[in-house]
Amino acid sequence: MSDTAIRFQGVGKSFKGKSVLENISFTVPRSQVYGILGENGAGKSTMLKMMAHLCLPDHGEIEVLGQEPSWKLYQHIAYLSDRAKWFANYTVEETLQFGASFYPDFQIEKAKELVDFFQLDKGLKAKEMSKGQEARLQFLLCFARDVKLMLLDEPFSGIDLMTREKMIELIIDGISERELTLVITTHEINEVEGLLNRVAFIKDKKIVIEGEVEKLRQEHGSLKELYRGVYA
Repeated sequence: MSDTAIRFQGVGKSFKGKSVLENISFTVPRSQVYGILGENGAGKSTMLKMMAHLCLPDHGEIEVLGQEPSWKLYQHIAYLSDRAKWFANYTVEETLQFGASFYPDFQIEKAKELVDFFQLDKGLKAKEMSKGQEARLQFLLCFARDVKLMLLDEPFSGIDLMTREKMIELIIDGISERELTLVITTHEINEVEGLLNRVAFIKDKKIVIEGEVEKLRQEHGSLKELYRGVYA
């Protein structure tokens, strides 16, 4: 088995003739937390969607878990989108039942534990939730699955401090309990700096800095300081 979970080689993407990513190349080692950092609109979400086979590159090569991304492979990836609305009319309980029926790896008892952990009302419909409650539901749906790869798109955006701390606790537990690779996109450095093993900074459609977090800290100080320098 390869030590690489994800590989991008010379990947580019345009929408309606406008380039959003150019010549993107990097690798994500297995069983690590990889951060894709950048400002809003930098193309971070597009990169995750290509990993999950939700959109296709215009050119270049992508390999995920040793395979070319496909709908079949998508069944083995937990993907948290910042715009997931498929369960709007479902209660929390109905959402869990749907997850269990759709994903063979969905752990229903684990999901119920996480509902209690996040203090969600099982009878509450998603469309009646606050943004924070919906974010908790989306997050627990990912972490109730027994997968090798998790893609988290801006998981902490608009979430209160206490909920963020609970989410980070789950991430740490998930990494320690199983061979889990996480890719997190964010522009909020404070929450993720202590989690990340490796990062890529996206600016002007390209990767401008990429490497191991500890090495970057030694060379530049904290990731927060480096982020300010890149995007100032």
